[in-house]
Amino acid sequence: MASNRRWRCQFRYRGSRRESAVAQLFSLGLMTRFIPILALMLLVGCSRQPSQIRVRNLTGRDFSNVTVMTNSFGPVKAGASTEYLTVPAVFEEVSVYTSQADGYFMNHRFMGGANSQLASGRYTYILKFAKDELEISRQKD
Repeated sequence: MASNRRWRCQFRYRGSRRESAVAQLFSLGLMTRFIPILALMLLVGCSRQPSQIRVRNLTGRDFSNVTVMTNSFGPVKAGASTEYLTVPAVFEEVSVYTSQADGYFMNHRFMGGANSQLASGRYTYILKFAKDELEISRQKD
């Protein structure tokens, strides 16, 4: 306990009697410069605006429900586009789940891996059929 021999207990409730409190104020100068930099970093990091997405159904089939990631668009008729939904972020690859009134459904699943977040804005996910598989493309509006 040689390191604690100056103090009676492990925690001290007031400053040391041998060291001046003024000598410890050097860190305040650093803090006054650091706080504005930290605030700027937080503002820049949080400045991303929410995006909006919609679905355009070019499959030739009516869907009773279309879900992109976790955003449900409800029924989407063949050739129609949905209203925009506000989402916190838009990604390059998405999972899309569709269902029809007769119980038939088709899914396009993103199985993981690198997935870049896109810039804020308005996007349309376009549903088409290619060789009896659901194909998803995306365009920035």
